Amino acid sequence: MRMATITAIAVTVLLAVTACLTPLTSQQPLKPVPVPGSPLVGVYEPGAPGSWAGVAEFTAATGVQPAIVVYYSPWNDPFAASFARTAWDHHAYVLVQLQPNGVTLAAVAAAARTPTCAHTPTTSPRSGTRSSCRSGTR
Repeated sequence: MRMATITAIAVTVLLAVTACLTPLTSQQPLKPVPVPGSPLVGVYEPGAPGSWAGVAEFTAATGVQPAIVVYYSPWNDPFAASFARTAWDHHAYVLVQLQPNGVTLAAVAAAARTPTCAHTPTTSPRSGTRSSCRSGTR
């Protein structure tokens, strides 16, 4: 009996020691998040998306070309594609901050008043599938 106890203790100690020496293979080592080559500068200028002039003035005053241009949009307004094209031509991304004023959270969750979804189902002429979303605004 004493020999079995000593053997059990020895096996337990050996397993514990070797388990501590064995690296965990089920987890991948963490990799650092890549750092951009330069900081990304963003700007909000009043008048956007109606005009690029404020962004151009910012660039002239600071000597920094923003990589992100922000504008605020009411929930049901169409996307300012012309402004986005101008931003893209200036090597910038557009960040649209939607303002759901006058829209309930339930309507937002149900996508009842999004710029790309209509209330009446339509049938896609290409696929024949029915959908409640279509291009354009109501």
